Amino acid sequence: MRNAGIEVVEALKVNLMRVFLRRMDLRQHRKMIMIDNYIAYTGSMNMVDPRYFKQDAGRRAMD
Repeated sequence: MRNAGIEVVEALKVNLMRVFLRRMDLRQHRKMIMIDNYIAYTGSMNMVDPRYFKQDAGRRAMD
C-alpha cells in the first residue's frame, strides 16, 4: 500500500511490555470504512448497546 502512495498509520504497535500490561484482544477484530475511492479508515471501534456485553458477569461494554 505504501508503494501505491497510501499513507499507513499504525495503532497499538506490537510491544513486549503490552503483553503484560494491556489486553491483547485489542489488536483483533479490525474494521474498515471506505469513504470514497481515496479515503479509508480502519480500526477496532465497536458500536454496541452497553447492556449487551457479558450480562451474566455483571459488567457493561465500554466502547
